[in-house]
Amino acid sequence: MATRQAAAKELLEALDKRPPEIKEALQAAVERGVLPPRASVWRRHRLVAATAAALDAAEHLGQDALHCPFVLVDEVTQLTEPAVLCCFHLAKAQRALLVGDPRQLPPRAQHEPLQRSLLERLWEDGPASARVELSTQYRCHPEIAQLGSSLFYGGWLRSGVSAEEPSSGLGPGAPPLAVVLSEGSEVRAGQSYRHDDEAKLVAAWLRRALSCGKLGEADFGVVCLYRPQAEACARALASLGINSVTCATVDAFQGGEKEAIAVSCGRSTFSKGGDSFSGCPRRLNVALSRARRHLTVFGCEAFLAGHPIFSHVLAAAKEKGAAHPAQAVLGR
Repeated sequence: MATRQAAAKELLEALDKRPPEIKEALQAAVERGVLPPRASVWRRHRLVAATAAALDAAEHLGQDALHCPFVLVDEVTQLTEPAVLCCFHLAKAQRALLVGDPRQLPPRAQHEPLQRSLLERLWEDGPASARVELSTQYRCHPEIAQLGSSLFYGGWLRSGVSAEEPSSGLGPGAPPLAVVLSEGSEVRAGQSYRHDDEAKLVAAWLRRALSCGKLGEADFGVVCLYRPQAEACARALASLGINSVTCATVDAFQGGEKEAIAVSCGRSTFSKGGDSFSGCPRRLNVALSRARRHLTVFGCEAFLAGHPIFSHVLAAAKEKGAAHPAQAVLGR
């Protein structure tokens, strides 16, 4: 009993920073004795789904609480190697399947050796017979997928979605890939950046997109390179009464997707070699691959044109006649 009480206490402490409604629901489950699961519950199920962090609860339930001979770890490139090995140990795994994309964001760790995932190490050093490379994507419109394939995968990533399959959600003639050229200047926000005019531009675009009526707020996402920019976009949307659109950093959006994505760069200038953060290919791969039907990139032309990756996005949009000035959105 004491071990379950310890697990319950640890679970509730971990929820302190979660939204109140989530914490209240889980606290009620703890009070009813549903959470954390009893050891007998773990043992009688053949399939157990859990986050790597939640799996730690098994430690409180005794050595025999969990026994999963086969373990599948999804999005494994976001986990440090010790975290994955802990999962194997707690589950008493005999076999494992690691699934992830080493061309997307690595684990968050202060020490460089921990920023290399177990999948990357085994891919480079393990036997070739244990590696399978998936070459077809089923999320993005082919035009969006082709851009990502050429920028990040050497052109070998194919699309399993036909161009006709995803119907337009932004009205007739809306392109899958577009660029909106913002005006104004960035400002420093601590060690980060924010571009308030661009945030207002994103909000104006979203209001217009929602007026088409084909997609709801939950179908849109705003992906930002910097946290202050995500907060600025959320404020700009709230000022227009739009409160259910997810505004988040690239790191927070990894693993997620939306029907339509707005990428807000939040910068007006680009200095070669001066900003490894906004120029990180793995971060931008995530940013440009969250949209299923429509991807719209917002940025100042000077920043986009000078950027080693966004310059190709700008060129692709211009080639399709889909690069628009801010006035086209603001109606000035």
